[in-house]
Amino acid sequence: MKIILKKPLWFTVITILCLVVVTLFAASGCDKTEILPEHYTVNFAGEGISIEPQYITQGNYATEPENPEREGYDFSGWFTDNGTFANKWDFKTDIVTQDTTLYAKWEENTLDYPIEIPFTEYSLVGTSCQWRNFEFNKVIIINNEEELGSYISCSSGNYPEIDFSKYTLLLARGGGTSNIHTFEMQLQQISISEYSLYVDITRGMAAFPQPWLISIQVPKLSQNDVVVLNVNDHY
Repeated sequence: MKIILKKPLWFTVITILCLVVVTLFAASGCDKTEILPEHYTVNFAGEGISIEPQYITQGNYATEPENPEREGYDFSGWFTDNGTFANKWDFKTDIVTQDTTLYAKWEENTLDYPIEIPFTEYSLVGTSCQWRNFEFNKVIIINNEEELGSYISCSSGNYPEIDFSKYTLLLARGGGTSNIHTFEMQLQQISISEYSLYVDITRGMAAFPQPWLISIQVPKLSQNDVVVLNVNDHY
């Protein structure tokens, strides 16, 4: 006589649940492969270009290099198409999604240097503001409100506004003796990215110091431009 033991229902249900849990755990344990973001190379090419490539994580921005220079040419930006130069790369908005080559666009420079650059004086007269001390015999290039604010202090009110999207402020100061007879200045562009601020001061004989200060508003300059101060201070 064969005796068959019948398992209760609850035992069967628990067994099935255990098998389901084990199966799910095994499946999740085997699928732990981490998907890492891809990295792409951004190359810079063109006549006279020698810039190291950048390795950028997918979806990030490339870093804009300093503007290259080429004798007899002006640099006009980076483009994704060589020759036609129809698609300009914007380092502030364009993200890297694949290996990319950016081509330098050059335009032949037909300018006859030196070129005299017009300017207007920027004055704090009539305000409660004054200039803070800054380094002598050096031209300071200011291209935004934050930079300007670090050189001005006001007891009340605000200093005169400048449209920094169109203009740059140049500051310079120097020492010397008092009794200035004449004070003349001229700003010239002497190459693609170099300017010269000439200051000619004629003085009478005197015994005590009288520093001078220049604050002029000029057409917008690049952060890579250089302004050299040349002073002729004489009696």
